[in-house]
Amino acid sequence: MDTLHVKNFGPIREANVSFGDLTFIIGEQASGKSLFLELLKLGIDRTEIIETLQHYNFILKKGCPERLLDYYFGEGLSALWSEQTSVALDGYTMKKSKLLNTRKEQEIGVNNRAKNKLFYIPAQRILSLDDGRPKSFTEFNQSSTPYVLRDFSETLRLFLQVGVDEQGEIYPQKNRIKGRIKHGFDKHIFHKGRIIMEDVSGQRKMKLTIGKTKLPFLAWSAGQKEFAPLLLAMYCLTGPVIPIIQSQDYQYVVIEEPEMGLHAAAIRAVLLQILDLVSQGKRVVVSTHSTIFLEFAWVFQQVKSSPEAVDLLFRLFGLELDPYESMRELFTKLLGKQVKTYLFHREKSLVVARDISQLDAFSEFAGESCWGGLLAFAERANEVVAKVHAED
Repeated sequence: MDTLHVKNFGPIREANVSFGDLTFIIGEQASGKSLFLELLKLGIDRTEIIETLQHYNFILKKGCPERLLDYYFGEGLSALWSEQTSVALDGYTMKKSKLLNTRKEQEIGVNNRAKNKLFYIPAQRILSLDDGRPKSFTEFNQSSTPYVLRDFSETLRLFLQVGVDEQGEIYPQKNRIKGRIKHGFDKHIFHKGRIIMEDVSGQRKMKLTIGKTKLPFLAWSAGQKEFAPLLLAMYCLTGPVIPIIQSQDYQYVVIEEPEMGLHAAAIRAVLLQILDLVSQGKRVVVSTHSTIFLEFAWVFQQVKSSPEAVDLLFRLFGLELDPYESMRELFTKLLGKQVKTYLFHREKSLVVARDISQLDAFSEFAGESCWGGLLAFAERANEVVAKVHAED
């Protein structure tokens, strides 16, 4: 996965993205970010996607790629792929008429099914948990639910079948999250609480235990509920390999809006976990509306060549006194990685993608200087306050 070039797909007029080891994608709502990332998943894991749909009795017909596209994006969305659409992954053109032609040489995994290479964490991930348990692939509305959400939820369901000990302990788990990162989750999200699986009316559901109190999923805070499926996804990608879900098979990760529902301090802890994935060699793409991720990207570009870069990154995350050698190793590995940022923005009503990796505050392109509008309100606030003090 090096480049994805998309032209004339839905609202996207042209998006030519050359991915780094860590790539941030920003842009207003309905600017085609999710469609672009779902196309990336389709291009990389098309064989597995088709086999999964067939496994769940979705009927696909040769010569009818529209049916595959409707199953994948949602009913009626096959119309997004018009005769003018062009999609090329690493220079290989994906033709609509040949989407159902899968490669026989695709690497085969457990149950004789093709292996996923891209782990997709969708923005709607909260919908994967039904009152404290992940839904199965077939529990969703099959005509309107995007494939990436159904597949994500099914993956979490399988993980909880085999990745939880006899006591049903989900959080914390040993050997999956680095201690310093887990400390951030403890302090800013769960506040020393534990997550367990408990039998409720014949179903195993998650409970948050704080002292002697056990809270059902619907009684959790909004941030805790939003974070729970993201935490389970990180478990699938890190730590000991378990049957069914082979974390080493995933080379790429897409995470949509990891900041949802979280305080800034918690977002920084999540960012550290994402950086850990990158340091382990996975290529990660994050779509976000949070300035915290871009602040990191900007600082990283400025300090990576400094002989004190590792210590400066410790200081950035408030870890200057942190004794953990694993964190020093994380930041050291990170310095050899490439971080890129792309803005999806509208020009004459259609969306184009632009490389703004330098995040240059003095750029003549306003989309780069104000980070896609994320800094616009803060800049106006500074101007208003400066004007008031000037008048005094």
